[in-house]
Amino acid sequence: MNRFSKQFWMTLAFIILAGGAVNFYLRYYHPEFRTQYIGFSGEARKNPWLAAQQLLQQLNIETVNSKKLSLFLQQARAQDILLLTYDKQLSQEESDALIAWVKKGGHLILMSQMIKTKAKGQQPPENADAEEEEETEDFLLTYIGVKQYYHELSDEFVPLKFTWQHHNFTVNFDSYRTLALENPSLAIDFQLSDNKDKYLPFIRFKDEQGTITLITKMAIFNNHQIDKFSHAWFLTTLVTPSKITDITQHPKVWFLNVRVPPSLSLLDLLFKHAKPMLISLCVLLIFALVYTMTRFGFVLPAPRPLRRKLLEHIDATGLFAWRNRYLHHSIEHLQQEIKQLFLLRHNDWKLLSEADFCHALAKQTQLPLAEIQHAFQTQFQYHELLVTEQLKTLQQLKQLAQTSIEA
Repeated sequence: MNRFSKQFWMTLAFIILAGGAVNFYLRYYHPEFRTQYIGFSGEARKNPWLAAQQLLQQLNIETVNSKKLSLFLQQARAQDILLLTYDKQLSQEESDALIAWVKKGGHLILMSQMIKTKAKGQQPPENADAEEEEETEDFLLTYIGVKQYYHELSDEFVPLKFTWQHHNFTVNFDSYRTLALENPSLAIDFQLSDNKDKYLPFIRFKDEQGTITLITKMAIFNNHQIDKFSHAWFLTTLVTPSKITDITQHPKVWFLNVRVPPSLSLLDLLFKHAKPMLISLCVLLIFALVYTMTRFGFVLPAPRPLRRKLLEHIDATGLFAWRNRYLHHSIEHLQQEIKQLFLLRHNDWKLLSEADFCHALAKQTQLPLAEIQHAFQTQFQYHELLVTEQLKTLQQLKQLAQTSIEA
């Protein structure tokens, strides 16, 4: 069986097996399509306001989740609503832009993570955020005339029950923060406090055509807490305007969280998210360093001097033979070239034998006969000294032949 027929039968067998496999699959396996609802678990991990957005969208209220205040200031309309929480100080320009938007008719629902000062005799709770600075000025709270204090209550904090806009609510506000009125510059529309007015978690102000609402805890509207108590109903009441005269004036609700960017270094981020990769690279680096290190001492016993010289000679001879394995072709070509040059000068040498030609050449060039016979021998010598002497004699004969022709 030749090579072509063997390849043909192998190809034919492969085609038959592949066709049988496809036929078996088409006869006994049928595709089935199933639709499985997985919810918003993946998206909810990235968007803490997803549940609130889905709730408002079911009420035909358009929502936007953004992380840039500049985007909101560019696209916001006068009738829109902004749920704003921030843990870094807003600039004076950003605060002025928000205030100007509120005066045109916007509704700002605000929670500040920064504490301007502590109440007299009060200390921050142990689980309070360590990044909250004591004397950081909040331009929005300063404009409204409100300060935010630490408020110490028992760990078993009871959610507040109150009535607002003819509805009863039960809301679990932050038990560690409280708002305090310090010469408010805006008209108070509603304020929620306990009986002794020591805890004030919710205040609503009117500012020309707009509204500013201050609360101490915006997390009641995130995915984990919006389904507890009356948080969902409280959010719906907050963002639903009392009167809408034009159907095109439906508000858009913006969720905006301005956070301090992480200050972790690149090495910390890599160690946090790519620890196995870093460990593998370190191990590979150790192996690479060990591989490139100089070994100390002999792996094998040191050979005797005579044996070393013999090994060096064998190595040098083998290297010479490897480099000059095609040298005999060049020597043969050089021998023929020299014969042609001398025959041009002496036509009667054409009938001479190899031995007579060497004798005549020795007599003509005055060179030793042994050297000429060694130069024109046909058996190649693999010894480097003999080859070197043969090449030297041939080069000398070539030079003499060219000189005699020119003369």
